[in-house]
Amino acid sequence: MIRDKGPINNLGFGKTSRDFIPNDDERSGPSAQSGFISRALDGHPVAKMATAMLATGIAASMSGKFVRQGGLKLRS
Repeated sequence: MIRDKGPINNLGFGKTSRDFIPNDDERSGPSAQSGFISRALDGHPVAKMATAMLATGIAASMSGKFVRQGGLKLRS
């Protein structure tokens, strides 16, 4: 992910607020706070799609199983 450096403001004399950014060590790529799976799949669009399809299939089958068993009983 490419992070936005924030709003740009004209400070005068040909200088902008982006000329004085203290965190210039930011890099492109996944966030440092991303989970293991997100960092592992970064840059692999086919693997991301396959993982999303697998998760969707598992969620659909589990919800179908839940509904077939009678669903959520709020009142007895």
